[in-house]
Amino acid sequence: EIGIMKENCTHQAALQCLIKAVNGIRTADPAFKSRVSSMTLSSPEVSIRSCMLYRYDIDLDYVVRGQLKHGHIGDFGNSGAPSGLAITSYAGDGSYTKLTDFSSVPYAIFNSHNLFTHDQIKGALKDVINKKVPSGTTSYESTNWSVSAYVVPVLVIKIVHNGKTYEQCYNLQNNKYTYCWPDDPALIQQGANAGKTSMKLRVVSFAIAVISLFAGLLSAESGPLPLVLPILILIGLVVYTNKTKKSKNYYERFFFNNYGKKPSAAYKPAIFGIVLSVFSLILAIVL
Repeated sequence: EIGIMKENCTHQAALQCLIKAVNGIRTADPAFKSRVSSMTLSSPEVSIRSCMLYRYDIDLDYVVRGQLKHGHIGDFGNSGAPSGLAITSYAGDGSYTKLTDFSSVPYAIFNSHNLFTHDQIKGALKDVINKKVPSGTTSYESTNWSVSAYVVPVLVIKIVHNGKTYEQCYNLQNNKYTYCWPDDPALIQQGANAGKTSMKLRVVSFAIAVISLFAGLLSAESGPLPLVLPILILIGLVVYTNKTKKSKNYYERFFFNNYGKKPSAAYKPAIFGIVLSVFSLILAIVL
């Protein structure tokens, strides 16, 4: 049997839902969101595609430890559809319209992996049987089997942005949808700049700490504290820096994970290092 599932959402409503979803991502590239917002049903990037939902039923004779048993295996499977569309979880009673053959399907196939040849179906069913029969099965034979194919209409927005393809999909049958987006390059750059600032602050903190050592050395005649304390603080600064240092990727992702934070939040540990080294210099001079 071949059928096409009932559409429970209009194409326009599905399109608007995807546009709203993408625009709701604060950290998405604004240029990409603008492109998605400009989409209409007549845009070349927008199409209705056919994802395939398969129903298989197998009557089976199998031998387990010398005993002949009879069984039935039946379930739904999908081919080539994004998992987020959950095409095996249909809405309502799963109403569909019967078709005479695949040439009657009004929408293009989602991708080339959506359709199976007769031999491919038989091979797939063998895999299903091997996974379903109990352990200890020595042989089996299908006494009857059938596969039905149902078209699940999906609205697709496919956009090439900066050399990469992004696909937004809406299941018109059960109202499930998936979407993806490119990151805002401004946030990536902001994070990278914060990483560079952090490195500069750490260099400055060590420079001040070294200066405090020289200042303590000049003041050593008054006692050991002006020299000992800066040495201890420098050691503490080295330990603290090693514990708080972050990777380049950490800074590039910082404002995605901490949206709306001030730039100083990204290099707060480095600022503390500056405070610590300045305190060391003050001690060296005062003592």
